[in-house]
This record gives sequence, structure tokens and C-alpha cells, in this order.
Amino acid sequence: VVPGESMYVVRAKVRKQGKKHNYRWLADFNRKANYNLREGETLKIPLQELSVKAWRGARIVVVFAGEFPVRIYSCSVGRKGHETPLGSYSLGICEEKPVYYPSGLPAVPYGNPDNPLGERWMGYKESPSYGLHGTNSESTIGSFESEGCIRMHNTDVMELFDLLPVGTLVEISA
Repeated sequence: VVPGESMYVVRAKVRKQGKKHNYRWLADFNRKANYNLREGETLKIPLQELSVKAWRGARIVVVFAGEFPVRIYSCSVGRKGHETPLGSYSLGICEEKPVYYPSGLPAVPYGNPDNPLGERWMGYKESPSYGLHGTNSESTIGSFESEGCIRMHNTDVMELFDLLPVGTLVEISA
């Protein structure tokens, strides 16, 4: 780390080298509790990009660095008639303060207790109406409750949001 260099600058350099890493993954990989850097400090840059695998039946989400799991989360998936779609997706639109747009009804703003998206939204590029998100009903995590999205505890989805850059691969299996 050279004088004046920040985690933002380090991330930009890494991205120019073709690696899609977010701040949190760079910090976690270097066992840093925050994003502060010290002059002369040496940072390790992960060779593996992160990916996500979710299993509907087990109702879990696992973040992998290559073949190694680095996070495991409980989740809820689609209920009968609204099953979470299987397949491979990539993260597209990611929002810190998601607004919910119910079909034929007015938008439900972020922070409204009727907004089922909770604290974060990470939509799939290939299927924008589906994604990973928080919830306004934490007690439903671990169930078949959603309309096809993967719902997570708000604290977990906030951590995941900070870890994953746009373009991250998400694979959903039965």
C-alpha cells in the first residue's frame, strides 16, 4: 500500500486486472475488520472470484471462492405454485434500498413494513423479477414462503451484498 492509497483504489486496480472483487471480500481475505489501509501494508489479492450456489430443498445459500465455501446462509424459497426457478444466473441490478413493485398496485417504498424485499435486492440479469433479497418477515426464513425469490435474513443479505459484485454467478439447484 502506497501513501494515500485506499481500498477503493486497490479495488479499481484489481478490476483493471480482470478480477471482480468487492471491498468486503478484499478486506475479509486479508483478515481486516474494516477498509482502513496502512502505508507499507501488503495485501493479498484472491485469485478466485466468488460465486453463489443455492439449494431449494435444503433452503441454503453458499458462497464459494472457487471450490471452497466461505459463507453459508439459511434462506426461504418459493412456495408451491411459485417455485424458485432452477438454473444459472448472474447478478444484475443490486439495490441498497429496494422498492417493491407489486403487480397492478402502487410501489411500496424501502423502509415500509409492507415491503417484502427487506434491506437489499440483488436481481438476476437474465430474469430481473427474481433475485436474492432480505425480508420483512424474518421468522419465515427456512421455509417455502416467497414468490420465487431467495429470501434471507436482513443481516445476512447485507453481508452478501457487500461481498458480491454485479456479474457474480448464482446457481440454483433442486
